[in-house]
Amino acid sequence: MPPLDDATRRLLSNATGVGSRFLETLALELAEILSVRWVLLAEAQDPDLSGVATLAFVERTALRPSTSYSLGGTASAEVIRRGRPLSVPRLLDQQYVADAGLGEAKSYVGVPLRDEGGHCMGILAVLHDRPLEDPAWNEVLLTGRPLV
Repeated sequence: MPPLDDATRRLLSNATGVGSRFLETLALELAEILSVRWVLLAEAQDPDLSGVATLAFVERTALRPSTSYSLGGTASAEVIRRGRPLSVPRLLDQQYVADAGLGEAKSYVGVPLRDEGGHCMGILAVLHDRPLEDPAWNEVLLTGRPLV
């Protein structure tokens, strides 16, 4: 992986556009920089945060159609419930059975997306089909903050 400063600089310079186009280029850049199979940006669909709709969903280097899904039993549900990032560097399909729906997902890093009031409004997550080499590095890039 590139040094964090280089990755951040690349992400900020290449994620361009406005609205949904910005989110799509952001997801595409993250997939490439982090060398992960899936990246998703999703917004909550209901007040209890039990379901989301993807705003941008990338598999490898391609945008996938938007979709809605229930968070029950997923790692993303844990991120939203706890309100903080979650890294599952391996065995995702054994720890979060509902994530097995992606079939080959084995690892995960997700962070909550918050509104101006600090309320969780969605999620940014990366998933991969093999264990993550350095989930802490991925989490730092996704949050823009060093781990504590």
